[in-house]
Amino acid sequence: MGGSWSGEAEVPVKLFGGNAAVRPASFVLDDEGATIHAMGKAHVILQAEVAKVYVCKRFFRTFGLCFQMRDARDYIFWIAGRQQKAEDALWAVKRAGFPISRTIYRPYEGRTNPSDTIIGGPRSE
Repeated sequence: MGGSWSGEAEVPVKLFGGNAAVRPASFVLDDEGATIHAMGKAHVILQAEVAKVYVCKRFFRTFGLCFQMRDARDYIFWIAGRQQKAEDALWAVKRAGFPISRTIYRPYEGRTNPSDTIIGGPRSE
């Protein structure tokens, strides 16, 4: 059921001390759930807090998994490799019980209200 992938992560702004950034990271899917390891911290993604997971596209040949949370947070993990690696990770996430969408979006565009996000929307700070 599990797996691990390497790449880069974008996690909610407040977790990086107020600065949104893309950092080298790893993504682990196991019996405990999904975890993004970045900057020496483990960011656990609880299944109950996820609205949907979808494949997102950043640049030509750069794909990742976007975890749209039920609140304003988004976790994005950019997978090193082509679209097929991101789709393989999506199906592993589905087997783990997370809700998915098969549509490929640009980051934050899969959200019902794109301005309702911490990284992509207006900052309240």
